[in-house]
Amino acid sequence: MSQSYLLPETDASHVRRIQADLSALETTMMEVVEDQSEPTQAYSVLEEKLESLQSHLKEIEDEQISVSQRLAQVEKDDINARQKANVYVNRLHTIKRYMEKRNLPGIPQSFLKLFFNASHNTEELMSELEQELVDVESVNRILEITTNDMEALEEETYNIVQYATLTEQLLQYSDRYRSFDERIQEAF
Repeated sequence: MSQSYLLPETDASHVRRIQADLSALETTMMEVVEDQSEPTQAYSVLEEKLESLQSHLKEIEDEQISVSQRLAQVEKDDINARQKANVYVNRLHTIKRYMEKRNLPGIPQSFLKLFFNASHNTEELMSELEQELVDVESVNRILEITTNDMEALEEETYNIVQYATLTEQLLQYSDRYRSFDERIQEAF
């Protein structure tokens, strides 16, 4: 995993500490069970030591499971980010084609700003995913920003098209009544 992902230092230090704890436990265990043909300690003392070792081993196991789950989540986050990045690239192309086909007389600056911002963040996400060592924390942060940008862009696109459609319908409606009423004719 460390060859593909830039892991947080806490996970790497956890793994090293777990390895050191396991080595220390193994040494202690060997001392306790070694040469029991002539016991030098009472069995109750040995039992307490073994129970202590067992509880410590259980704590290490729980910590190992926790680290393993976090590391497994790293791979899932990477796969999710790659899929969403591809979806966002396709959605950007779709939105661009959709707006071009609408034949609008002008595109508002707010839309252009959102479009270029979403496009830039999507490119930044793709670039981060192409790195030799992927920093999953950074990818998740950029993915969240890009997701918010895409949602805002889609909402703005929907609003622009809705307003353009409404304006077109109002103009057609007013054209029908322009010849019937002089006040409407004068208003235009």
